[in-house]
Amino acid sequence: MNKNALKKFNTLSKTLSKGFSLAELLVVVGIVGILSVIMLLSFSRNTEEERLKAASKITIDYLKTTLIHSRQISESCTVSIDHGTSELSIANPDTCDGRPSVNLIDAVEGLTSLKICGSQTNTSMQCTAITDGSDTDDQGTPLSETQVVFTPRGSASKGAILKLYSSKGKRARCIAVTTPIGLVREGRETSSGCDFAGG
Repeated sequence: MNKNALKKFNTLSKTLSKGFSLAELLVVVGIVGILSVIMLLSFSRNTEEERLKAASKITIDYLKTTLIHSRQISESCTVSIDHGTSELSIANPDTCDGRPSVNLIDAVEGLTSLKICGSQTNTSMQCTAITDGSDTDDQGTPLSETQVVFTPRGSASKGAILKLYSSKGKRARCIAVTTPIGLVREGRETSSGCDFAGG
């Protein structure tokens, strides 16, 4: 009986010690590779989305602090948003001083591509790597900057809709400055325009 039990044990231990076949290992490595690629793409997309949100937050903060500054100094302040350089600055520094300019690409670590489109009224404007739905000049060329004017009363005499587009993440964020209230709102771009309810 001992020999029979020992024989069964030896047979069982040989079966267990065989390990995995080459085909089984290749299948596992393939599955792990596919899952890794999916995770990296998702991580990259989420990282770019966070960079875009950071640029949007800096823009909103700049607009809101300029609105407050305008009330404090009792002067109108015009914020200029340069579409090409992604720079926020004061267009009338002679009357609205004390506000430094901010370059969004420099301010957000890792943000390498940012396109800004702007309009006074069109919330459904297209803003992609090849399409610029910004307001146009007399020749039909998209304007290179958008301006927002805040009054000393804490309102906006000239509002705007801005879209910040990242070609890496292929996503856009929307910012609206409403007139005459001067409310600054943020949202995300959807297929039908800007959604300010979901943020």
